[in-house]
Amino acid sequence: MSYTDQEKHKKMRKLVVISVVTIVVIIIGYLIGVLIPRIIAWTTPAPVPPSCNFTVIYTGTGVTPSTNIYSGIMISVDGRDGFIALDAGSIFAGVRAFVENNNLLTEDVASSNTKIEFNFPDSMKSETERIGMILQNQLIGYFLGTIDLSHVLGLVMHSPQDVFNNETVRDASNLPTKKSIIGSTSTITGMQNVFDSPLWSMEPDNYLFTPIIPDVVHQVNDLLHFNDGTFYAKYFNQIKVKSYQTCQGDNFGTAYLFDRNGAQLLYLSASGGNTFNKSCNWRENMNNIWSDQFLQPLNLTALFVEVSSVNATTFGHMTPYDLIGTLKDLMTIRSLSSITSLDVYVQPVREEYASVDSAAADITSVLTFMSTVSGVDATFNFQNQGDLLCT
Repeated sequence: MSYTDQEKHKKMRKLVVISVVTIVVIIIGYLIGVLIPRIIAWTTPAPVPPSCNFTVIYTGTGVTPSTNIYSGIMISVDGRDGFIALDAGSIFAGVRAFVENNNLLTEDVASSNTKIEFNFPDSMKSETERIGMILQNQLIGYFLGTIDLSHVLGLVMHSPQDVFNNETVRDASNLPTKKSIIGSTSTITGMQNVFDSPLWSMEPDNYLFTPIIPDVVHQVNDLLHFNDGTFYAKYFNQIKVKSYQTCQGDNFGTAYLFDRNGAQLLYLSASGGNTFNKSCNWRENMNNIWSDQFLQPLNLTALFVEVSSVNATTFGHMTPYDLIGTLKDLMTIRSLSSITSLDVYVQPVREEYASVDSAAADITSVLTFMSTVSGVDATFNFQNQGDLLCT
């Protein structure tokens, strides 16, 4: 073989080696880029849903004359399907939005938190049936902050469908026959008058009306009249609540502070001043809450409050300036340099025909500026009706 032929063979062998190495590199790259991630995915446990101190369904996000989104929330403990409502201005519309947002028309488990399961009967397929079951059997009591219609209208309108339906309950023998409505003495008197008058021909025997003593720590189960062994009693046996008198303009409202093993949620309902009259000192009432030792500011993870647009007339609501001011009071009274752990859920009040987005933008611009100037470093949130929160 000539020298020239030998050189050609060397080049051919070199080319073959390079080709083989290239193919091997491609195969290894494929294994690394495609197969290995799949193997990891197959062997990795599914993500664990978040563990919540309180699970919150947003039944309403504020007050507006044009849409059915009056303020209100439903709360539960993590992984439980028994809820209590804090105000009920648009309870049906809120549950409907929650059902639609979480694929609960076809599934039993909420898509945004798989720990929330309702166990709908197989025969229960329609939207109305599933909303009805949640209202009847998963909503087990009401804490009302005021008798104001925007906070109770949903409860009143849907009270005929609010009776427990034993046929769809897993343990009907331990189900209470009546639901509890809890509120201040004046709120309870007002609700009794609504249900026992020509205003609304409802049987008042569907409910247990329970005035709550303010400034006293209560077990939630006691207020709901759930004894040990009663169905749903286990869901709230760790929850305590304390109520406080607030101002709703010139009238009195009620705020609720819930505590679950130290983790706390504060629902202010309608709390604030009145543009025209000043007979109720709302700021002083808020300071009474901030100074109470039952409130643990560093364990307060969620605060729900109605806030009026910047230039709106107030009828028992805070303005953005008021909200920053009272949070600054909290920091001063409790000697706090920071409240970064606090999530403030703003429920915008809109007396005008404005959109949710425009009201939120209006309020947010002031909150952002004022919080920077004053050093109030809480996080401010705006939610949509039907949202499911983990606090």
